Amino acid sequence: MRISRYLTSFILVVAIIAGCKSQRMANIDRGSDVTFQQGHPEMRILAVGLFDDDDLPGIDLTVDIVKGSLVYKIEDGIYNATVQLSIQIYQIIDNESVMIQNRTQELVISDSDRRVIDSGEVANYTERIPLLPGDYEILVSVVDAASSSQTVRRTSTNIPDPNSTDVGITSVMLLGKDNSNDEGFIPITTYFVQDRFDTLKFQYQITRPDNNFETRINMGMYTFNADSLPARALAGIQPSPGSILYKGIEYQRLDEIFTTSRVLRSETGSILIEYNIPMPRTGNYRFEVNVENADAEATTLFKAREFNITTPYFPSVRNMHEFAEPLVYLMGRREYDRLMEIEDADSLKKHVDLFWLKDMRNSNRARQVIELYYSRVEQANKQFSNFKEGWKTDMGMVFILFGPPYFVENYLDTSIWYYSYNRADPLTTFIFYRPKVSDQFFPYQHYILQRQRYYHSVEYDLIESWKRGIVLNMN
Repeated sequence: MRISRYLTSFILVVAIIAGCKSQRMANIDRGSDVTFQQGHPEMRILAVGLFDDDDLPGIDLTVDIVKGSLVYKIEDGIYNATVQLSIQIYQIIDNESVMIQNRTQELVISDSDRRVIDSGEVANYTERIPLLPGDYEILVSVVDAASSSQTVRRTSTNIPDPNSTDVGITSVMLLGKDNSNDEGFIPITTYFVQDRFDTLKFQYQITRPDNNFETRINMGMYTFNADSLPARALAGIQPSPGSILYKGIEYQRLDEIFTTSRVLRSETGSILIEYNIPMPRTGNYRFEVNVENADAEATTLFKAREFNITTPYFPSVRNMHEFAEPLVYLMGRREYDRLMEIEDADSLKKHVDLFWLKDMRNSNRARQVIELYYSRVEQANKQFSNFKEGWKTDMGMVFILFGPPYFVENYLDTSIWYYSYNRADPLTTFIFYRPKVSDQFFPYQHYILQRQRYYHSVEYDLIESWKRGIVLNMN
């Protein structure tokens, strides 16, 4: 009987701890989903419940549409793309979603530069939506009028009630500022933050009733130890369990960068908190806020924003260093190391051009091969990025070298790619496994290729096909 009572108490404690941890993880924002679907508009959204300058509640909605993902019509030398933007807002009442707004509008995106058809730049739509305090779901869809292709994104947010007897906190909004222009701070909608910004701003609001208790706000920024290297060769050594290559990212271990605190005593209503930092170096980060209320119940609130600092034009490839890095899959180790030692952009371009031309000796054919290779690098960034750029992942490497698979079989922790109609051929079959299934406690799709020694000849032949331009005949 005593053992049973102790066991029951232990189970209850574990359940409470797990529930608290689950709730904490649910309050971490990582930006909008960037799932890529070929031929569909690329769209990201951000919705944050905030109070305006007049202390009125509402949601700040940001919609980013990648210009190069749309279909354009040319009229008098101007490239025009038309999209239908639909916004649906649901209020969560007694665990039920009730639609309270549903509207559609037409947007025309215009540009005089023909390069807009391949541009990674975004058309930005922002709107302030007045709403009462509460929990909301926002569904945004974009339909390309020329192709009828549709993309849908969904997010949720909360507007705390300033008239409540409890302290409240909004989501943490991440913004970036580029000092080379006059745009000011702009909202960042995704997990990946381009390092073209000079300053980052974290913005949120506290709602605080009129009482005699102090409220302490503890802010901190942390980084994660993560793998940032390009994928190993197909026939290379398998990463050992416990290594950072195997784990991918040590998500449960945070390394502190800084912490700071602020105490609220007389401030009441909605209180805007902003914290600026210089642009961090490349890596994965979390900025978190813990609000401690010194009332009788000692209540604590938690919100966080996680992000990754990456290249200036991610997922696109623009500068020479970004063109040089993915050549790791086509070069020998010594040749690649020498290339990476070159710092001057002009000299680097010369060596990259020489690499592509030395075996093909045909500039037109080389141009086609280069376009194919780097288009796959960009697609790999869009499809396989997790805690590092998609081209560096095992799936990204296979995609770049071989292209899209003929067939894919997905299981709980395994994905099998086939590059032949003969699914029994081991030389054209690639098996990826996940050391850890993605969930709120590990929010990354981390797949590792099952490397095989017999891939060596396959990889060698394919690299030669790329270097000689024969790969064009294989696509």
